[in-house]
Amino acid sequence: MTTGRSKRLKTAADLEKLRAKIGQEAGSGTKYVRVCVGTGCAAKGANKIYEQFCEAAKESSNVKVEAKCTGCH
Repeated sequence: MTTGRSKRLKTAADLEKLRAKIGQEAGSGTKYVRVCVGTGCAAKGANKIYEQFCEAAKESSNVKVEAKCTGCH
């Protein structure tokens, strides 16, 4: 069972694979909206904002939009 969390990078090769994947996604035309849902942000309503972005992404017809949960940077 997956928890939705990313795997930890353990080697330089893992980092390179991730870099290549992100590069492919960036060139795909897909736009990403990243919403922090860490503890502090969740307390201020970030989960509701994330849900609203997901709904808006479903309605987008001109551009493929994908919402992703993240932690604070």
